[in-house]
Amino acid sequence: MKKTLAILLVLVLAGFGLFAAVTDNDGPAKIKMHSEVDEFIAIGVTSTKLASTDFVSLEKYLSKASSSIDSNITMLDLGSNTSVGFVSGVNNSKKTISIYLSTTALTSGSDTVGLNMVTNYTSIPGSKESKFASLQGTEIFVKESTPGAAAKAPAGTYTGTITVSLKSN
Repeated sequence: MKKTLAILLVLVLAGFGLFAAVTDNDGPAKIKMHSEVDEFIAIGVTSTKLASTDFVSLEKYLSKASSSIDSNITMLDLGSNTSVGFVSGVNNSKKTISIYLSTTALTSGSDTVGLNMVTNYTSIPGSKESKFASLQGTEIFVKESTPGAAAKAPAGTYTGTITVSLKSN
């Protein structure tokens, strides 16, 4: 009987030793998570100012803004600031994104009317506080570079281009 008791005692102690060695951490179990968000910077132009609800997501913004628009202007209006559209953008980087605007002259064959950008710079602020940043619409204006030149322009169909370029800071 002593022999049987000794064997049982050894088996019980060995069993406790097996289960006790399973973990050395008394705390709760944990799962460490990791996620990456790709950077996006998007700009676009529109004929009218976009609504604030058009900036709730990148997809919504991209469905509203265009990479180019056609803007019909009246030549005689170029004596003062003439609106040709709006530039807007979204940014989820922490960098401020500078937007520069430049224009070519209006030309029709060999006839030209020089233009100046009234608005030639704007920016999209950097993203912060778990929100992407947006530029919800800066109106773009041009004006004749030589006073009175637009009023003296010969008949013709005049075209020009405004270029929007980005630079991240």
